[in-house]
Amino acid sequence: MNDGEKLRKIRIRKELTQYYIASKLGKSQKAISDLEHLETIEEQKIIKLCEVLEITKADFDNYVDEMIFESTMNESDKLVIRYLLKIIEEQIERKLKLRNLFPVDFV
Repeated sequence: MNDGEKLRKIRIRKELTQYYIASKLGKSQKAISDLEHLETIEEQKIIKLCEVLEITKADFDNYVDEMIFESTMNESDKLVIRYLLKIIEEQIERKLKLRNLFPVDFV
């Protein structure tokens, strides 16, 4: 999930409008809409957005769309899923690093 998608989903989850976020940041509604369509948002902007959303930068970075889990999982199950996703991402990163070192198909 890219930064814009995360911003949109978190904003909606917190039941905040683009206008509200914009007013808190001294920006236009269109500026917030444009951010929600970006693949990557500058870190300083993310930090300011997190303040308005009342979340930490780590919460933003690690956001997982929990809507798919809500009806069937309790909080401890959600934590396990987040942990497993992090392990999978780390394994993929290691594999990609190995591919860069050994660009042969056996890796």
